[in-house]
Amino acid sequence: SEAIYAYDFFVSGNQSTASEWQWAGGNMAAAKPLCRDLACMAMGNVKKGGFSRDALQLFGEIINEDAPFSAAALLGLTYSLEHDRDWQSATQLLKDFIDKSSNWQIL
Repeated sequence: SEAIYAYDFFVSGNQSTASEWQWAGGNMAAAKPLCRDLACMAMGNVKKGGFSRDALQLFGEIINEDAPFSAAALLGLTYSLEHDRDWQSATQLLKDFIDKSSNWQIL
């Protein structure tokens, strides 16, 4: 949960260190692929749940930007959906994976 707090604090807010924290500078409103990847993994590790909406939003950004992501990030998203018992979104994710994953950049 500390990783998620750090992500929210540095990326979501108007912190002057956000661009440095993301290792590449530039737009503080847009998270770098590695940061989103790690955040999805961390959100999936929170067993009490509560992060599936955030994880879905991050995943949507990744897909919309045609950015690479890890299988571990996809698994983290899946776990966060499971922890929140969001079966409808989990089913949609599976359908998207079957239909569209050839276009996804899974590393």
